[in-house]
Amino acid sequence: MPWWRTPAPAARRRDTARPQLLPAELARRAALGIRPRDLTARLRRVLPVGCAHDFTQTRAILGTGPARDQVDAAIQAVIAQGAHGDCEVFQALGASPRGVLSHHV
Repeated sequence: MPWWRTPAPAARRRDTARPQLLPAELARRAALGIRPRDLTARLRRVLPVGCAHDFTQTRAILGTGPARDQVDAAIQAVIAQGAHGDCEVFQALGASPRGVLSHHV
């Protein structure tokens, strides 16, 4: 049978199950200046070729926001979620690290 008559394989289901955060946790993150969509979008722009083992870019991004006096507390909150560097912030915030090459992802 020619290749063009071969049926296509079934589409794979994407794993979209992400842990849902409680409203209290979302409010606490917002008070620290952590807005997951904004932070991950900006990290994707500055981490296209990988990341260091620290929070240099995350710290710089959070330092430009409205809660710049809360940067250290925000970094501690991300560390508490399991991140050890900029490229692990994606998992800590429940976001996909698409487009980012890293050693942690």
